[in-house]
Amino acid sequence: MSPKSSRSSPPAALLVSLGCPKNQVDAEAALSELVADGFALTATADFADLILINTCGFIQAARDETEAEIANALAVKKARPRCRVAIMGCYAQRYRAEILTKFPALDGILGLDAAGNLAARCRQILAGAPQICGFAPPSAAREAPRLITGGGSYAYLRVGDGCDNRCAYCAIPSIRGGRRSRAPQAIIDEAKHIVENGFRELILVAQDTTIYGADLRPASSLTALVERILQATAAPRVRILYAHPAHLTDDLLRLLGAEPRLCGYLDLPLQHVGDRLLTAMNRHYGRRRVDEIFERVARYCPNLTLRSTFIVGFPGETDAEFAELLAFTQADRIAHLGAFVYSPEAGTPAAQLPAPVAPRVAAERLAQIMLAQQKNAFRRLDRRVGATETVLVDALDGKEILARSVAEAPEIDHVIKIKTPRRPARKIQAGDFLTVKINRRQDYDLLGEMA
Repeated sequence: MSPKSSRSSPPAALLVSLGCPKNQVDAEAALSELVADGFALTATADFADLILINTCGFIQAARDETEAEIANALAVKKARPRCRVAIMGCYAQRYRAEILTKFPALDGILGLDAAGNLAARCRQILAGAPQICGFAPPSAAREAPRLITGGGSYAYLRVGDGCDNRCAYCAIPSIRGGRRSRAPQAIIDEAKHIVENGFRELILVAQDTTIYGADLRPASSLTALVERILQATAAPRVRILYAHPAHLTDDLLRLLGAEPRLCGYLDLPLQHVGDRLLTAMNRHYGRRRVDEIFERVARYCPNLTLRSTFIVGFPGETDAEFAELLAFTQADRIAHLGAFVYSPEAGTPAAQLPAPVAPRVAAERLAQIMLAQQKNAFRRLDRRVGATETVLVDALDGKEILARSVAEAPEIDHVIKIKTPRRPARKIQAGDFLTVKINRRQDYDLLGEMA
């Protein structure tokens, strides 16, 4: 325990989680474990006996954010020496040797395998015994209770962990291990629990959701799992993120087009459309497959909202290959698009490729892609002005209600802002569904009023 802890004053922990929704699931499991062990939770470093940072180390930008957060926490420790600082997550798992040199004042570096024994490790840290442990490669999907932090409207539901795709640019398999699908019944039970506790939207996540169940015996599929979730719960919305294009099936597209409770939305990271580059990236598909996907989307679920990501400046990307990607973007097939400059990751095959693209050229290409997508996004949003839509309330922010239609995922897409009525017929709160008339666009957001 920390020196100020006692039976009447449990140790206070601040958990800061960085990175993706999958990391958030890990953070929620950590919170649950800490609370079960008697820790109090705090939202401010001023009252924390322990600052625990759930780190992200996916690309350089994520590492920069992680290191800045560690530096901030260590500044708190310097001002209040009794405060302890520890890190967990992907950055901790991958870079522990460098971390010891860069941040020697850390009290704990906890790898992914420390999960399940996290509270005990944190107790030892508070008692003055630094912990550097838990780096064994994960061998099975972990089942753990969670203290869900989604605010009442949505919750992430992880269907598996790890990845076998081995994209040439990605270090995730070396950090989180190979693909490990969770048992269907465990997922169903968790889905029931989440919905019974009032969450209105289930968001399925994994490194690759579309290959869910291929490693199970007997084998299963994402389509079968989604059908079971819909049958077993009364969730008004189910959403799918991280759908790898190589594993997208017609059965899933048919279900997306036919099932009203399954959001007509799919996160489909394409990364590029040039055949040679897709091969170099080890993406397991080419331009023909990409075009076939859009043909099948038009056939089975023509109203589907698509989100995707592109990488520009991949080693060897020529002017012609970038022009192909830009033309694809300008064709306005994707509603939500995130683009990134290639970030070389040590130990990945792509980091050894010749012909790197000059940073200035890569930055210019990124700007062109994002400008083209901005025009697409604004046109799409403008077409929604005047429409009446059903939205899910995520939060109340002063005099505004922040909400989403089925066409927006939380945290990554734009929001719909609704002016709070002066005299609402009922109290409005997160998790409510409202009927809203869209009045205008404000940059990437939409403004509306209750209909």
